Amino acid sequence: MPCHAISLPIEFCNVGSKLAKIPGTICSHCYAGGGFYNMPVVKKALRRRLDALYAPGWVDGMIRGINGAEHFRWHDAGDVQDMRHLKNIVEVCERTPTTRHWLPTHETGLIAKYLRDGGTFPENLLVRMSAVMVDGPAPTFPHTSTVHDKGEPIGQACPAYNQGGQCLDCRACWDEDVANVSYPLH
Repeated sequence: MPCHAISLPIEFCNVGSKLAKIPGTICSHCYAGGGFYNMPVVKKALRRRLDALYAPGWVDGMIRGINGAEHFRWHDAGDVQDMRHLKNIVEVCERTPTTRHWLPTHETGLIAKYLRDGGTFPENLLVRMSAVMVDGPAPTFPHTSTVHDKGEPIGQACPAYNQGGQCLDCRACWDEDVANVSYPLH
């Protein structure tokens, strides 16, 4: 990935932890359930991040960590925990206006409630609602992502898997002109 990100333990995903138990869902294939994410030192770091979400100074600490970066990804593992967490993310984005933020999420209900209650997302934050099923349809939301295995990609296929696992110059995930990004199952 061409930027820093924040990760949380996947077992604390509200929607994802339920989907992970259903075969054929994207979360049942979650890459963050294996590899380096299972190393004890990584598990401890993920838990520390989760435990720190509501600590005084979390927003300011995230702003310092982002430090004017061009791009930032929210949750390469894990997801939004609750409304307070989402509002804190929005505040970080508002206070880092030169950084393009990407928030992939399965938290449809939380995002819908936030918007229904009058919340808005700053222009530099792109929220992408993630599909539920591998080779399934994109959710109904302005910006989405899907995962394809045997089916055809919907919208723009992620090129990283043909580029040595790197984004290189692609920034489709952050691009508001790209309605859906489809990732190969990995």
